[in-house]
Amino acid sequence: MKLTLVDGLVILAYFALNLGIGLYYRKRATRSVDDFFVSGRNVSWWLAGTSMVATTFGAAYMSTIGTELNWGASYLVNDLYRRFLVPGWSDRHYVGVSQVMTMLLMVLSAVVTFFMSSIADAWKFMIAVGAGLALGAVIYTDLSRRGWETVGQ
Repeated sequence: MKLTLVDGLVILAYFALNLGIGLYYRKRATRSVDDFFVSGRNVSWWLAGTSMVATTFGAAYMSTIGTELNWGASYLVNDLYRRFLVPGWSDRHYVGVSQVMTMLLMVLSAVVTFFMSSIADAWKFMIAVGAGLALGAVIYTDLSRRGWETVGQ
């Protein structure tokens, strides 16, 4: 799917409208702290409701993204990097590596999603990547708990 000129203009208009509303209420809210946080309690019900819904959706979205990025970085650092590549270093080192891994995962996910044209592509990608990993993780976890010496018994 390609963005057309009309799509770009709609997106630009949306951002301009948001900026305009923000600047309008910023100008009104420069008198006191109460004005800043609740705009002097003079905001219409529909704008306050829309703001609450948008804030809720934004928080849920960012929470999901943050959880997945932290989970991925935790897996890469604790289960691979710390265990097999660089064992025995300080926690400070691993935290720094985890921060770098989080950024790399974010960039990688942005690149991957850029080349997807539909949600079906995303599901196919997740199934393709997850199918092999899930079976390997189950087998590895099971053998780690029971012990490698039980293989073949």
